[in-house]
Amino acid sequence: MLLHQPYDFAKSKGARSLLKTILGEGLLLAEGGKHLAVLFASAESMNKSIDVHRKQKKILSPAFNGPNVNAHLPIFQERAEALCGRIKQLANQATGIWSGDISVWNNRCTLDVIG
Repeated sequence: MLLHQPYDFAKSKGARSLLKTILGEGLLLAEGGKHLAVLFASAESMNKSIDVHRKQKKILSPAFNGPNVNAHLPIFQERAEALCGRIKQLANQATGIWSGDISVWNNRCTLDVIG
C-alpha cells in the first residue's frame, strides 16, 4: 500500500513536529491525500508540496535501486530485529500483547537505520 498510495498515509503530529525540527521540510515529511489537505490553506499550496516531494523522490531513486538496497539488508534486518525485541519487552507479560503507537517506534528504527 505504501508503494502504490504513498500520499494517503500521515505521520502523527508529534512525529511530524519532531522530524521537522530535526530534518526540516523534505522527503521524509512529504504526505498527501486527505491528510495533507488539513496542513495547507489552499489546494495550490498542497499541490506544490506534492510536486516538491515527487522531484525529491526522483532525485533520490537511484540510491534505492536493487544492488544498493541489498548491500544494506544486514543493517535493516539487525535494526528490525532490535525493534521486535524492544516491543516484546514492552508487551504485557501475561498476554504477550503490546498496545502503543507503532509509528513512533518505526520512526526511531528508520532514523537508526539511516544513521
